[in-house]
Amino acid sequence: MGKGKRIYDLVPSVALSVVLIVLNVLRIIRIPITIDETGYVPTEGYWETMYKKYPSANNHILHSLFRKFFIETFNDGVFFYRIDLLIAQLAFYVFSYKLMQQLFKSGWMVFAGFASLALVSPWVFEFWGLSRGYGWGLMSMVGSIYLMVRYFEQAKLRTLMLSISLAALSVYSNFSFLNVYGGIIASFLIVCILLSTNETKRPGIIKQLLAIALPTAVLALLIVKPLMMVQSGGELNFLGAKGFKNDTVTSVLKCALYKSNESGIFPWVVRLTYYGTLVFSLFWIYALVQRQKFTYLLTELRTGVFLHLLLIMPFLAQVAQFHLLHINYLIDRAAMFFLLLYVIQLVYFFYFLHLAYSKNIQWAIGVVTLLLGGFFFSHVNLNRTFLWWYEEDDLKVLEKMASLTPPNSGKQRIWLDWQFVPAFTYDVIHFYPNRFSIIDNSRTLPIGDTSFQFLYIRPEDIPNVAPCYEKVGEYCGGGAFKLYAKKK
Repeated sequence: MGKGKRIYDLVPSVALSVVLIVLNVLRIIRIPITIDETGYVPTEGYWETMYKKYPSANNHILHSLFRKFFIETFNDGVFFYRIDLLIAQLAFYVFSYKLMQQLFKSGWMVFAGFASLALVSPWVFEFWGLSRGYGWGLMSMVGSIYLMVRYFEQAKLRTLMLSISLAALSVYSNFSFLNVYGGIIASFLIVCILLSTNETKRPGIIKQLLAIALPTAVLALLIVKPLMMVQSGGELNFLGAKGFKNDTVTSVLKCALYKSNESGIFPWVVRLTYYGTLVFSLFWIYALVQRQKFTYLLTELRTGVFLHLLLIMPFLAQVAQFHLLHINYLIDRAAMFFLLLYVIQLVYFFYFLHLAYSKNIQWAIGVVTLLLGGFFFSHVNLNRTFLWWYEEDDLKVLEKMASLTPPNSGKQRIWLDWQFVPAFTYDVIHFYPNRFSIIDNSRTLPIGDTSFQFLYIRPEDIPNVAPCYEKVGEYCGGGAFKLYAKKK
């Protein structure tokens, strides 16, 4: 590709990346810490972080190690809980751009494909600024896909090993990416069997299998024990058991579209997504059966089949795990990688149709980009997160409590709804030390308990509030939670 053409995709891609990184920094600074981000344990060493003695699906190991480094090198402010995700975000944009450049070889389509991934959903964007491992997983997944597509073209063994290594890194970021890891390997092997060509001299099968086996062996040494701990502790029981469509597809789309319910046209969106995938599958099967018609597009056909298999293989893995191993279906954030895999295969599907049938179909890629971009910029929020929306006003609640508490009056006891305890504990230590005492509690406010100065509760707990309390505030979306203070 000439320099003149490349400028059409590089400059806007860099500009969009800068805008999104700035937005992410603002989110990192503005959004209070959330319940699932509070897993840092100062007394744990790096080895204990890698091989925890207690089961927790919230220990996203790679991120936990980075978080520990930044906190202990700088300080334990919320920015350093999340700063490593900025690195993952930047690397994600680099790999996304390189992937689209590898796929399209055309200026505006490279940018359109890049923008489709970067703007796939404001919900996905949130995880570039939260102390969780999903961002590292998505970055590693896209990097692995890019290198695998490149390997099909260049056939360098080092590229294959790097691709598998990045896929393994995604698993170390979050165990849900095991489905992606297996999918990448299975898709690669299937494509090699069905669409092997002599256009490039490839390494022997033994060398290719070794390039896959070595990263796999290292990954196994790192995750077998932690994964067994997570499973034995019942952490996987929080996932779904209604089926792939009702659990995985529905929950991912609800989050991606910022839907709190399934009303309106949402059921049709689910059906369109689900059955649209079936149409794509039928097309690629047809293209494989009739590949003599596409001999001039054999490289593109191989890439298209590979990208579609990347979407199908994790689905088949989920179904098999549920029926054979009794592991429930992934839901919402644990399954967000499906959203990116869907977008990648969708834009490439249109690109293949453009090459095979009509030049006009390529504009469908632009339509996808405009729809995703329009939704993203109309819904991106710098003050809250979708899944932890109830944490938005945490600091405002504490500020209100502080304003109602005389100076030097000692620690004021607070009863909190259970899900606020971790985040409020962090906030009190960092912003209001020696002002409040957070009481770890049952999930229901004790009837008539008057031992607390403040109560921060759900509306359903109001009947249990003793008469000596008065409501002093409503928070989170106009009153989802109520703040009560003891009358003076």
